[in-house]
Amino acid sequence: MPEVTMPDGSVYNVTKLLGKAESNFKLNKSEKSGMGIMTVGLSLAPSTAASSVDLFINVCTSASPACIKDCLYTSGLAGVFPRTIQPSRIAKTRLYKTNKTLFVNQLMEELRNAE
Repeated sequence: MPEVTMPDGSVYNVTKLLGKAESNFKLNKSEKSGMGIMTVGLSLAPSTAASSVDLFINVCTSASPACIKDCLYTSGLAGVFPRTIQPSRIAKTRLYKTNKTLFVNQLMEELRNAE
């Protein structure tokens, strides 16, 4: 699994990109709709949350100040488990920014496995 350098200089091992529906309230709700559709999700860090002094990342380039202020990034389970969920999202975002080929290859493999 890819190792990603985090904004604080530590290293994070990205074990998976996609989360199952039960890891996200809204995805879980749609999966339980009775339509028989399996759902997986990819959660990244918004705006500049994954940036560091040596690497600027902005995945929400059109976000208004109000959007950034009211972002759901720290709500839900990410608010309950901030030491695990938020670093995971930051690491995935940094992996996308620094090694798109590896990111896309891993994403495609996970999608095939989910299918």
